[in-house]
Amino acid sequence: MKTWIDRKSVCENYWFDTETSKQLTSNLSYLKSVNLIGDNAFTKGDKKSFIEFAKVEVQKLLTTAQGNQYRCYLLCRRILLNKSSKVENYKKIWKYLDKEYNIENCKYSMEMKIDSNEDTYYCGIIEMELKDIDLAIEIASSKASRFAIFISKNKDNLSEENLRLLASIAYKYSRKSVNDINITELCIHLAERGDIGIRWADDSTGFELDLIFNSKFIKGIQC
Repeated sequence: MKTWIDRKSVCENYWFDTETSKQLTSNLSYLKSVNLIGDNAFTKGDKKSFIEFAKVEVQKLLTTAQGNQYRCYLLCRRILLNKSSKVENYKKIWKYLDKEYNIENCKYSMEMKIDSNEDTYYCGIIEMELKDIDLAIEIASSKASRFAIFISKNKDNLSEENLRLLASIAYKYSRKSVNDINITELCIHLAERGDIGIRWADDSTGFELDLIFNSKFIKGIQC
């Protein structure tokens, strides 16, 4: 597998739809991205190797941007298959994740139940140290339509108000929609408040992790 870093000084030309982005922000020129790419990934160990590469490079990038002040966050959703299920409503979201991943050292928001379009789901936010971003990537990459990673210095990211706001942006579409996570608008919103939004993408031959940020707030990352 080959890995490299691609830097975009005008990131909407890379993966944002320009017209959509213009409706969401008037500061397109400030939106930058650093894209970590792994190509020719054909073996079972390549994904693990790419996640480790991404972990190291993210920490390097943010060391020059006051990285010791940043924390990593994972926005999570689990749609109920049966709204009346006692088991699903008991386990909500953290009990399901805890069964598959080692999240016991993380901090958690409340588990918020939301009715949206045809769906009822639980959502929440996990906080972890930046050095543990590989765990966030591992979880997010398992089902990109359920999870979104962001990096922030804000102190209230686990609050009910912040959770409700981010969920309303990220999960505004139903699971029947092609775009069942609204990653473009979420990343723009996060960047405009000084956070770093992260987009995961993969296909049959490679992986990509994009860091989206506003250069007015984030200094020290070269693009």
